[in-house]
Amino acid sequence: MSTNGSASVHTSNLEGRYHTMLEVTRAEDFLNAEFPQHTVIGEDVLDAQGLMLITGPTEAGKTYFVQQLSNELANGGPWLGRFSVDHPVRVLLLQGEIGERRFQQRLAKLPHLSPNLYVGTDYGLKLDEKSAIRQLSNVIEEHDIEVVIIDPLRPFFGGDENSSTDMNRLYSGVRRLQGQYNFAAVFTHHERKPTIMSKGDKTEARGTTVLTDRPDTILRLAPTKEGRKLTFEKVRNNEDGDKPGPFILIQSPVTTLFSVVDDGGPVIPVSLVTSMVGGGVLFIDLKKELANALSISEKAVERRVNGLVVGGVLEKGIHPDDSRQRVVRVVERYGQDKG
Repeated sequence: MSTNGSASVHTSNLEGRYHTMLEVTRAEDFLNAEFPQHTVIGEDVLDAQGLMLITGPTEAGKTYFVQQLSNELANGGPWLGRFSVDHPVRVLLLQGEIGERRFQQRLAKLPHLSPNLYVGTDYGLKLDEKSAIRQLSNVIEEHDIEVVIIDPLRPFFGGDENSSTDMNRLYSGVRRLQGQYNFAAVFTHHERKPTIMSKGDKTEARGTTVLTDRPDTILRLAPTKEGRKLTFEKVRNNEDGDKPGPFILIQSPVTTLFSVVDDGGPVIPVSLVTSMVGGGVLFIDLKKELANALSISEKAVERRVNGLVVGGVLEKGIHPDDSRQRVVRVVERYGQDKG
C-alpha cells in the first residue's frame, strides 16, 4: 500500500490479450482527483471521455451525418446549428466502407473544411486486436486527437457482433485507450433488416445487446417522408433524465449538410411549406398563413422556414420594390432533385 492510500495490483489475461495495472484509491482521495471536465457536445450529449453510438438502417445517411459531425466539431460548432461545442477539437475520422475517391468527393462538399480534421481509410484495422489499438494509440498521440469517429464499426471489428464476449473486448480496449489519452469515441453501426416485429428504436442495432449497453449516448437516424428523424435513444450523462429531440432533419442536395427543421415542436410538413411558397411569397405573409393554417405560433413557423433555408430547400431574397421586405422562394436545385 502506498502512502497516498492507493494500491496497485498486477494483473494479466490468461490469453495474453491485455496486460494492465489495476489501481484502487481511497474514496476521499478520489474525490480530490482531477478529470477532464469539458463536454465536447452540449446538453450532456458527448463528454471528453464519452462513447457515442449512431445507428440507422441502410441509406439513412449515417456517413454524411458523421462527416458533418466531425467537421463541425473540428471547427468548434455549433453542431446541426443547434448543439453547442465547447471548443474546436482535433478529430480523427476513420472510414472503412467506401473507396478513397468517393470519400474525397464527399469531403469536398463540406463547407469550411477544418484544419483540425484528420481522416483515414483502412479496410483491415481491427480494434479488438492489440496491434490495432497500438496503431490508433500512436496516431492519437502524434496528432493530439480529442475525438475519434469510426464509420462504420463492422469493418474495424474482427469478432462476432452477436458475441457479448467479443464486443466487450472491443469496448474494453477503446475504454482503456480513452483513460490514457482522454478522447471521445463515436461509432456508427447498421441496423438489422426491418420486420413486422421491429420497434424502431436502439434495439434495431445488429448484434449483441452489449453493443448498446456500453455507450453513454445512442443516436438513431431514420428516413421519414419529411427528411430524417434523429432520436436520442440514450443520454446516460444527463442527470435530469431529459433527452433532446426528437428532431426532423433535412439534407441539402448541394452541401449534403443536415439541419434541424423541427426541434420537437409542432410538425410543419416540408411539402406544405413548399406548396405555399411556390415561385415566391413574402416571408411575413408566409408566417401568418402557416400559423393560421396549423394553429401554431409564427415563431415556430419562422424556425421551420429558417431550417429549410439552411437545408437548401428554400432561399430568402430582398423584395425588388421594398428592401425592408424578404421574399421566400423554393430553391430551383431542390425542386429538380425532388422531381
